[in-house]
Amino acid sequence: MRDYLEQVAVQVERMEAEAAHHASLPPRADVYEEFASRMSDLLRAADEQADLVRRKAKEEADRILTEVRADADRVRLDAEESRAESERAMQEARERADRTEASLASKRESLLEQLQSMQERLLSVARDLEPTVVPKGETTKNPDADVSAEANHRLDPAAAPEARGPQEQGPPSAA
Repeated sequence: MRDYLEQVAVQVERMEAEAAHHASLPPRADVYEEFASRMSDLLRAADEQADLVRRKAKEEADRILTEVRADADRVRLDAEESRAESERAMQEARERADRTEASLASKRESLLEQLQSMQERLLSVARDLEPTVVPKGETTKNPDADVSAEANHRLDPAAAPEARGPQEQGPPSAA
């Protein structure tokens, strides 16, 4: 029993020492206040992190928007340059077409004048040759009319057959 009592005495002394030790420590803060303080710090850190992320996102969005606007401006300028270039090319093509048309019109007039001159010379030659070709005693009603009709037919193939001379109306029909 003595051993038992000695063990109880040792435990009581240990408990008294612990109680004295705890009595010498400063009083402990309230657990709820400590928890609230930690939560407050945690929420503050989360808010700061959210603000940082928000600022970075806004900066990135602003940068992208600036790039897109710059790209849109470049595309708009390119389109305006292309339009101006196509308008210049169209104007040049119209001017070339006008010059070509004027040139062709003057060439047409020149060719018509040459053909008229040739027709007149041929008529003159035909008049000069008529006395040689027409036998004596035969006369034509209007020698200029037959030669002129023939010349007009050659210039205008759509002329009526009655305007042609007798040699071009075809073989006589065997009636």
